Amino acid sequence: MSVVGVTPAVVFDLDDTLYPERDFALSGYRAAVGALDLPPELASVAFDAMAAALDARGNPFDALAAAVGARIGARDGIRRLVGIYRTHFPDIRLPWPSLDILRRLRASGIATALVTDGRSLTQRNKIAALGLGRFFSPGSIFISEETGHPKPDPDSFRRIMELYGRHRHYIYVGDNPVKDFIAPNTLGWTTVALRDSGSNIHRQPLVYGSPCSPDVVIESLSQVRSLLRPDFMEKRKLSVGF
Repeated sequence: MSVVGVTPAVVFDLDDTLYPERDFALSGYRAAVGALDLPPELASVAFDAMAAALDARGNPFDALAAAVGARIGARDGIRRLVGIYRTHFPDIRLPWPSLDILRRLRASGIATALVTDGRSLTQRNKIAALGLGRFFSPGSIFISEETGHPKPDPDSFRRIMELYGRHRHYIYVGDNPVKDFIAPNTLGWTTVALRDSGSNIHRQPLVYGSPCSPDVVIESLSQVRSLLRPDFMEKRKLSVGF
């Protein structure tokens, strides 16, 4: 999976890239509803209301309050439930394409890193639940609350280049064109968008030719393997897919 004379490094976003962020949201809704100690039937109604609000891009906690009324308590009750959502240990799993490509990269000795925005505890819990410590060393994980540099700030990407060296072929795989691809584009990386299957938390407006455009669009993380072929790595900045 490597090319003589070209040393690759593959860097990933986390949410809606390595796993579906909707799974985390639903896990958090279950934790929040569970903290209310509701009768089972009402708990089911409350969870369904939150999930529907998520799919409609509304506010799930407003939907929860509407579903359970006074049982949620005062506004402090909402804040408490949001805190539970953010800090719970999620029930999430790596999809097979993610697990497979990470195993292949590890077996091939290809350098990897993770760049993700979010609160430290929330993201660390996701990383632990997904078992990503098997594939990313502690020094190769960059979380915006810890670094102080959320995307599209280039700081984390520059730090990865300092970590692994500036003469590699860097590939960044993400999902959100609003922020994921701007910084690596400016640094000359190959940027790759994993196409939204229809359940992403954030919309995915893919526009060709803008600073936030990815170089490549893929349908599955299994296609990352093709980006490490000699013909692709020699061309480096190849625009395909949309």
